[in-house]
Amino acid sequence: PTCLTINHPAQSTEEERRQLEQKISATFKGRVLPQGSIQVPLSGIKGDIRSWPHYNEGLWWIQDPSATVPALALKSAFQGQDLSKLHVVDMCAAPGGKTCQLASFGFSHVTAVEKTQRRGRRLTDNLERTNLRDRCSIVTADGTTWVPGTASSTNDDTTIDDDDTNDVAAMPAAGVLLDVPCSATGTGKKQPNVLRRDKSLGNNLEVQEKLANHCADSILDVGGIMVYSTCSVLKRESEDQVHRLLARPEGSKLETVPFEPGEIPGFDNAIDENGWLRVLPGCHDDDGDDGINIGGFDGFFVARLRKVA
Repeated sequence: PTCLTINHPAQSTEEERRQLEQKISATFKGRVLPQGSIQVPLSGIKGDIRSWPHYNEGLWWIQDPSATVPALALKSAFQGQDLSKLHVVDMCAAPGGKTCQLASFGFSHVTAVEKTQRRGRRLTDNLERTNLRDRCSIVTADGTTWVPGTASSTNDDTTIDDDDTNDVAAMPAAGVLLDVPCSATGTGKKQPNVLRRDKSLGNNLEVQEKLANHCADSILDVGGIMVYSTCSVLKRESEDQVHRLLARPEGSKLETVPFEPGEIPGFDNAIDENGWLRVLPGCHDDDGDDGINIGGFDGFFVARLRKVA
């Protein structure tokens, strides 16, 4: 089955959110999952995606439920705070599902950083379709060197859209969502070819470590929250990288902000001994007893960290 994330206006009441979820769910003959995704059975999908109901209105985008967790985790960390005063950065942002989530939550500004212009154009298209483009700056830059508000700190290929002159966007980020490039082995059920890739992982591990270190040291403000995530089932790309980040003898100091039971509805069974989330296919708490299979969620890893110094 396909899963949709609903584009809720930031100021929606709980009742308005419930009504929109029911509307989309009924349209696609699907059901609302605990964390808010709409799961659509194959019988509810016909034709090209651009012909699906409410596509042109931008009321939804396709996103695996596991992939929604990093943005939900970042939002939850600011519980009780005024999101409209906070600048957040989405690193490695394309194709844009997480960026759309962050923009829809009502953060003051979302800076989306993507390395290539081709992927950046896809990100722009998705933000425009969902009517969230005006809440974001899109930066084409190398995420291992870019810092908020500057272009010269990256490389000659860096481009920044006009909106990035925003004073808030030039400030250190209160939050960073870092969904690093990885082996994508968590998507193996949908894309079996990823399970046959080079076990050495190429330069992924080096890039992941550089991104994590740079975000912690040069992008995230003291007291800010960083969410590190992968769609990998490999500890080398996930748990091991976070352990290494926390144990660095030099650079910024971080601590885990553990997930609490009930915080991300339906994912309690994924909380590990470190307070991080290790999502494996079939670990979702809902058993799908209404006849819709939910066992095919992507494998995902999510750790949430606070910069303390």
